[in-house]
Amino acid sequence: MSAARKSKDDLAKGFNLPKPKPAPVPEDAAQAFEQAGAQPSPPPVKTKPRAKDEGKAKTRITTYFPPSLAKRLRVEAARRERSMTDLVIEAVDAYLAR
Repeated sequence: MSAARKSKDDLAKGFNLPKPKPAPVPEDAAQAFEQAGAQPSPPPVKTKPRAKDEGKAKTRITTYFPPSLAKRLRVEAARRERSMTDLVIEAVDAYLAR
């Protein structure tokens, strides 16, 4: 086996590097963080299975939203613990049913 081939095989296996040590936080930065009342990020929200996982047939359609509307949709989907697809289907269905 050539040296170049062996090297690529070794790379494909990954690396066993030690985990880096956390960077020290300066004391004044830590105090400023605590005084600001900053809270750590909440854990990720567990969402319900996606619509495609429910066994329903779907057709893919690409849509483009203004950035502010896309952000509102993402936030609302997370708040309701539902997929964005489910919310869009629900909204379009309600709109077309009127």
